Amino acid sequence: MLKFDLVVVGGGTGGSVTADALAKVGYSVCVLDQKTREEMGEKVCGDAVGKHHFSSLEIAPPKGKELDNKILGIDVFSPDSETVFKIKGEGLHGFVIDRLMFGQRLLKNALDKGVELFDRTLVLEPIFKDGFVIGVEAKNFRENKRIKIFGKAVVDASGMAAVLRKKMPIDWGIERKISAEDIEICYREIRETKKSIEDPTFLKIFLNQKISERHNWYRRGQTAFADPQRLNNNKVAGWLKLILLLYGAYLVFRFPFHEYFRQALYPKL
Repeated sequence: MLKFDLVVVGGGTGGSVTADALAKVGYSVCVLDQKTREEMGEKVCGDAVGKHHFSSLEIAPPKGKELDNKILGIDVFSPDSETVFKIKGEGLHGFVIDRLMFGQRLLKNALDKGVELFDRTLVLEPIFKDGFVIGVEAKNFRENKRIKIFGKAVVDASGMAAVLRKKMPIDWGIERKISAEDIEICYREIRETKKSIEDPTFLKIFLNQKISERHNWYRRGQTAFADPQRLNNNKVAGWLKLILLLYGAYLVFRFPFHEYFRQALYPKL
């Protein structure tokens, strides 16, 4: 029988950090993920992470090939691009990272502490007993068979998929389905341009209110991330890794200036 103190479903950022933290204090932990070991950590992402996240979680900051660029501040452009707010300071320091390499490092940290990995394993169902979740049933594609893994505690770190959460009993009071109003439409685009970016240490955020009538959604922010390696070799420059979020674009670093801009630029909202 496969049995652990903690069963973590999902080996992304949340799952890997959780597994690492519990294994560090002596618990037996396993992580299950449907991706291969080499793919874990890869996802569509803006790639910008505030320095304070690393500090609060006691994670070493990125370096080497994992670090694409250091960020010192943000330039926020008004809808007509006539006004630019330059925001800088300790609270806005951060990094543009290689998302896959970052995820791989977090996973390796956990595995180095004895966490057991079940990759290419799709979790199908939670296992219940006496009103508690005591494990999961999954399909291991490496061995092409169903397996059951039991734990004293089970963590659903599957993100949007909500593999376990959506199968919890209604009377448990757990939100099983993410409300549509809590879902943000994200769009990422990588462009190659002839001109180099003026200052790659500052993120550039463009606010607009263009509405798509057909799909009934609007984009509020456009963030440009600069890849200094591509800038240096002059093969690629400029506006990279664009991610469009409703308010999330300029909440990357959790700095409380978003309400100020909302009142200044959109007083009627």
